[in-house]
Amino acid sequence: MNGDTLLRAVPDVFAFVRRDGTITDLLGGRAVPILRAREGVAGTRLQQAFDPQAGPAIARLVRRGFASRKDCDARLTVGADTYDVRVSPQGPDRALCIIRRRQASANDDDAWAADAADAAAAVRARRGFARRLADAVADAALRETPLAVCLIFLEGLADVGRAIDFAIADRVGTELLRRLPRTERLPGRASWTVGLLGESVLGVLVEGRTDRDALLGLARELCASLAGPVALCDAEFYVTPSAGVAILGEDATRPGQLLDHARSAMLEARRAGPGAVHFYSDTLPMRPLARVDFGRELGRAIADGGISLRWTGRYDLESGRLLALQAYVRWLHPLRGEVAPAEFIAVADATGQALDLSRAALAQFGAELPVYDALHGGRIDVSFGALRQHLASGLLERDCADLLARHPGARGRLELRIAERTLAEMARPDRTLAALAALPAAVVVEEIGRSFSSLSRLGHWPLRGLQIDRATAVASARDEGARRGCRVVAAIARALGAVAVAPGVDDGAARERLAALGFAQGLGDAFPAVAGGTPGAGAAVSGDRDVGAALPAAAARQAPESRRRRGRRTPT
Repeated sequence: MNGDTLLRAVPDVFAFVRRDGTITDLLGGRAVPILRAREGVAGTRLQQAFDPQAGPAIARLVRRGFASRKDCDARLTVGADTYDVRVSPQGPDRALCIIRRRQASANDDDAWAADAADAAAAVRARRGFARRLADAVADAALRETPLAVCLIFLEGLADVGRAIDFAIADRVGTELLRRLPRTERLPGRASWTVGLLGESVLGVLVEGRTDRDALLGLARELCASLAGPVALCDAEFYVTPSAGVAILGEDATRPGQLLDHARSAMLEARRAGPGAVHFYSDTLPMRPLARVDFGRELGRAIADGGISLRWTGRYDLESGRLLALQAYVRWLHPLRGEVAPAEFIAVADATGQALDLSRAALAQFGAELPVYDALHGGRIDVSFGALRQHLASGLLERDCADLLARHPGARGRLELRIAERTLAEMARPDRTLAALAALPAAVVVEEIGRSFSSLSRLGHWPLRGLQIDRATAVASARDEGARRGCRVVAAIARALGAVAVAPGVDDGAARERLAALGFAQGLGDAFPAVAGGTPGAGAAVSGDRDVGAALPAAAARQAPESRRRRGRRTPT
């Protein structure tokens, strides 16, 4: 992704300003007419760069921000236009100034539908689709004609709006709608109607065919047409669709019930992964009960000490020197074998056990720390991944302080990995991050690329490193869009004075490629195994995908079989 080109296309103004009002860098501003010019602004004063009425007002807000050392917001009216202005101080002599032009309010669904009027399909807003569905159900009952509803979730579209700009998200959505196939291309020439049922949900009303093979072919064709990158502003945006289908007569007899059952099938398809298609069945309502029972088993494992860790080394990509040990939570189920973290962490989150899980993992981390310190001389950093609830509860600072009191040798070496989405969802993480830094505990933001956070907020936080999402790092071997994303993350890390970390360094080619893309450190199978383990535990295994753990002896005996069953790994 070309970050500079993308920001130039963003409607808002992003300007870095010194205390005296001099602009050091400016990006964006496509929809801010009070900005006199978008090029050659660096080095000029705010009063010179903006409209004579706006420039002095913005400069006063900048001075107020520096004086208060807090974010300052104001609303500015120039002529017929109104602007929201925010100044965020970023140190003693630099502030980020964001200026956004306010638009007249409108119904979002209707606006997107109007933008897509020239798309291949006639797209209805939510109310229009609901009326069409009610009429179609009544007509189908009268004429005994087939009818089905397919709901498609567009994973990632909402993140574009939250992270970059809602206008760009609308443009991405419009491009996706233009990809929809025409009715005559669908199996059996079934007629269909598309509606916007939410920020990221498309509804498709299918009339004329309800045999499952035809509906499956339709849903897959629609998902295939919506998948793949959307090129915009020299950047590529990825949206991954998944679909759920419910059939009138078989699954429901009323419009609302039909829509609810299609939504249940869609949610199950989202759990299955990108591109999945699920039909509603009577067993779907039972699956949440099975997940609740699974949650009970997880709760017993947390209470009985059944949660363990696995450790992997993080290395300097150039020299190959071991720099840190990263610990990941694992659960060896007595019957299932090793459960994928992506599965049990989601269950812990949904059942309110994530805080207990994270605290149990941190306690295990403290118990194993002396063993690893003894083996590695206490010279390298040790890294723990905290779950969102642990951070939000305020207990993470206290638990880390207790750990450092028990292990004073870890002071200055303790590192906490926090997912980007976790920080993005917190309203005010600044106090928590500052408290962690005072312990001291360094912070690394991981899974960069799986969600989006505010760059202005990243600049405020005391961060040691940024760790890109593993999928993006691996995809950089074959995908130019992923390589651009890697370069952007590495550049952001350098600009923040943080280290850029890449997982997925599984061979020499990956090591060379990711180093060339700007990453300084990495973890993966290309590096040797780290020494470690508790007495009677299994040996450590190299790599960030299949790494050894300090396990109880019984768990270690299950490890070979569990590794064969292991699914996709998600760190704590």
